[in-house]
Amino acid sequence: AVAKSVAEAYRLALACDPVSAFGGILSFTRELDLETAQLMCEHFYEVAAAPSIAPEALELLKTKKPNLRVLKIEKPLAGEQITSGRAGFLVQEDTLAPLPSLAAGKWVGVPREDLWDDLIFAWKTAAITKSNSIVLAKDGASLGIGGGFTNRVDAVNYAINMAKERAQGCVLASDAFFPFADSIELAAKAGVAAIIQPGGSMRDAEVIEAAEKLGVSMFMGSHRVFRH
Repeated sequence: AVAKSVAEAYRLALACDPVSAFGGILSFTRELDLETAQLMCEHFYEVAAAPSIAPEALELLKTKKPNLRVLKIEKPLAGEQITSGRAGFLVQEDTLAPLPSLAAGKWVGVPREDLWDDLIFAWKTAAITKSNSIVLAKDGASLGIGGGFTNRVDAVNYAINMAKERAQGCVLASDAFFPFADSIELAAKAGVAAIIQPGGSMRDAEVIEAAEKLGVSMFMGSHRVFRH
């Protein structure tokens, strides 16, 4: 989630999946302040990482959560991603594709540039989620994240089930193309207003037809962001 304060971003992120948050890891892009630390003390986490920690926040966490590991990460860690397998190791650059651009893609249906910020936020979230990944988002917050599924329609179903009624009027991002129109039909039924996806399926025409028929705006960019 993104918000005007760290505490509000934390609240919004926690609301996405409070069950899975138990024993989880927190990561912040701004200083971890006292208000946020106080909220954190209400739950159990393993690790928290931030570019800096306010002294009073650190003292509170030392007292209330002595087993919490707090990491100070001053800049993003870049490098290679190493994946192991029975035949050895795969080493590859751990980089993300360029952000989608309105000038480098096309709209299907009525363009929803008013939802562009949420579409980009959802795309970023899907890009760092294990494939197959689907993200529902609204007002700068994730509502449902389906990641690591063997098929895309299950990822869509999972994300919708997480969001429930909050999905009405939200956006959906997919880390790769939709191979069939079934995911679009599920999204429309849940109330998704706009979708962002790279396109490139042999059945793109069917997917586009379904979006137009169901009144779902869809932006088709040019980069997949599979992450295994």
